[in-house]
Amino acid sequence: MRLNSKIALVVIPLIALPLTSVGTLAYLELWKSSETQSRIQIKTQLQQLAERYQTHVRSAQFALKNLANDTLLKDYLLSEDQKERDTRLQRPLLNKLANTQAANPDFYEVRLLLPDGSEALRLVNRNLLNITKEEFNTPFFSHLSETQFESSEFVGINPDTGLSALFVSLPIYLRNSTYQPFTTQAPLRGILSITQDIDKIINPRLPEPWEGALVILSNSQGQPLTPLPHSNLIAMDPQALASLHLHPKDQWRKMVINGVVMHHLTIPLNKDLNLHTLLPEQPLLAASQRVGMIVLLTTGIALLVSTPLLLLLLRRQILLPIASLNCALSNLGENQNRLQLERSSDDEIGELVTTFNRMSIELYDSNEKIRHLAYLDSLTGLPNRVLFRRNLKRALAASDRDGKLLALLFLDLDNFKHVNDNMGHPVGDRLLQQVAHRLLDNLRADDQAGRIDHDDLNANFSRLGGDEFTVLLPHLDSPHQAGQVAERIIASLAQPICIDSHQFFVGTSIGIALWPDDGISAEQLISHADLAMYQAKNQGKNNFQYFSHTLGEQSRERARLEQRLRRATESNDFNLVYQPIYDCHRQQLLSFEALIRWNDVTLGNVAPDRFIPLAEENGLIFPISLWVLNESCRQIREWQDAGYDNLQVGINLSGAHLSQPEIITEIDWCLHRHRLSSKNIYVELTETAVIKGKQRLIENLNKLRKMGIKVALDDFGTGYSSLSYLQNLPIDILKIDSSFIQSIGEQNHSIILSSIITMAHALGLQVIAEGVEEEADLQFLRTEDCDMIQGYLFSHPLPPAQAIALLTRKRLADQAIAARLATERSRCSSDASPLP
Repeated sequence: MRLNSKIALVVIPLIALPLTSVGTLAYLELWKSSETQSRIQIKTQLQQLAERYQTHVRSAQFALKNLANDTLLKDYLLSEDQKERDTRLQRPLLNKLANTQAANPDFYEVRLLLPDGSEALRLVNRNLLNITKEEFNTPFFSHLSETQFESSEFVGINPDTGLSALFVSLPIYLRNSTYQPFTTQAPLRGILSITQDIDKIINPRLPEPWEGALVILSNSQGQPLTPLPHSNLIAMDPQALASLHLHPKDQWRKMVINGVVMHHLTIPLNKDLNLHTLLPEQPLLAASQRVGMIVLLTTGIALLVSTPLLLLLLRRQILLPIASLNCALSNLGENQNRLQLERSSDDEIGELVTTFNRMSIELYDSNEKIRHLAYLDSLTGLPNRVLFRRNLKRALAASDRDGKLLALLFLDLDNFKHVNDNMGHPVGDRLLQQVAHRLLDNLRADDQAGRIDHDDLNANFSRLGGDEFTVLLPHLDSPHQAGQVAERIIASLAQPICIDSHQFFVGTSIGIALWPDDGISAEQLISHADLAMYQAKNQGKNNFQYFSHTLGEQSRERARLEQRLRRATESNDFNLVYQPIYDCHRQQLLSFEALIRWNDVTLGNVAPDRFIPLAEENGLIFPISLWVLNESCRQIREWQDAGYDNLQVGINLSGAHLSQPEIITEIDWCLHRHRLSSKNIYVELTETAVIKGKQRLIENLNKLRKMGIKVALDDFGTGYSSLSYLQNLPIDILKIDSSFIQSIGEQNHSIILSSIITMAHALGLQVIAEGVEEEADLQFLRTEDCDMIQGYLFSHPLPPAQAIALLTRKRLADQAIAARLATERSRCSSDASPLP
């Protein structure tokens, strides 16, 4: 028998009762009419409340935008002088806030917050204590952080009042044009916020008979945001109301709370805020209660007769099959197994069972596909980072249980960035695919794990992202087996990879970490394998390196050095020493070279060749170079004020700093600040920095020379050591590296040095020889007509006090020589006078 026949057997006795039908229709029509009218009225009221809320939000946003564009606020946020803020800017800015508050009395609190959540300014128009001066841990500030400090509105409890409030906020991003280029992103300087009473905004006046209904604000998840109001129509347990969870997407629905039937209506205020009303059904039922009682009495007898039969039929024909389906669906959702039910009838329930069985098979297959996609890299089809970490943890557990070695190989392609930059990302993607295939093809079955098998704890091969791959090698008997696999991988990837008509040679660097010697956790093993990979890069690439604890210690030492260097840069914990430079022939003091020194309280004396390369890597070289420039100019001014004019100091600047567009302005400003001439300094930079420098660096060097500042090429002989390019470089002085001077006695070195000096003079360059320590070296340089010399033969680098003592001795010696010459000239004049 079909299902419609079964339903007919149940419904016909009820339809046969005309009174029940008429009463039911009358009751339903009255209920529907009353409910429709009430819904229209209530929805209109809520829409008006929503519009009122939006009006208050727009009014606050308009006021915030006006304040944000005010010049006084920008000056206040950009000022780094706290005294200037407090004495000159704070009061006028408070007046601006007061004017805004006076124009909008509902803005009972106007604040300016700093990016860390602290209150910079606060103005209220009522007696309100400031309990929370720091907002960083409040729900309001957490909401700002989640919105990335965009303009936002937030409803919550004001911790200063304990009452519901509306917070409208606007972040202020400003760039300081004094030292921040226009190309940099403007940082967050502050957050303007206006607070309003949400209860005054959301103050409904619902029509009869709903005066005592509940109006509630909730977030997008349906959780109430404000304390629930009291209702004289809804007498329920407060705990039941407090734990209420409202459906944010429902328009009209019925719900039962603590035994009370409610009508629930939702109006969205914005994407994160909804307005709800809960209407008890009882007032609506009152209008149709009379007809309802008649209908209930009339149908009661029929129900007493038909109910047992109806329940029996429903249970046997519908409820039990549906319960079986429901149980199967529950198991399907929990266990995600391929479930199949037995079909016991040919009606619609039987067809539903058939449909369920087909759906179970399709759902199981779809879940299998989804699981594979979740654990596979979409480009190469290899296991991704998620599956790699899962397999690594399982492999560690298996190795711990079996007592076997486990090796993690961390691979990084050597020349992949060059391919991406020159050939484009599509070619780079195809290259990665071929690399993955080559690795899988060349690794033995017990080495690779290209398949996803969650029950297999064997080695696993994966792509972490970019050009990084990993290989897990469990069950090793000795560490050298991992090296054998690494050698096979390197040999495989050393072969050219053909894409279209191009051949690419990428190569790979591999780091190897062993469990348990190099780490007992997955994170430690990954970190140490990564460090070993970078060590392989530093060893010339296309090789593999095992992790060593020395390497880990070096990494930690580097991190410690970088931390101390950052602190030293912030507090300028450096000092300068000055090495004299002499005329090669007359041995007369001509100038100094400023050299930076760092004596850290924790690390002790740190050599420049140790911290300068690190500063160039992490960008600290820019503030350090500026400090050296300013400190050198300050010291020159101090010497000039002491009467030592015509001094010249060489200042070492990095090629990266000299490539910046603002370096010329910074040098000019520093000279002007210390009242120096461009003749008082010259700039030194290394040969490698000039040769590898960008076009901007060459342009800046030409600008320096136009200003009258000479440029010295330092450490010549350690880089390209080619004189052919010198004629095209904007330099004035050539400084020969000390390694050349110290090897004068070796075969052909004296000839090379003589050629360098001769060709430099032919190009119009002055020559300074560094590292002169022997008298024989000095005699050779004099013979070859070298211009200037510096080195330990004459003086070590001197602190400023010793440098000025050297200048004093030079002045006294010059004065003695001048006096002696004057005496000799006077004596010669007397001897030449005629006798009387």
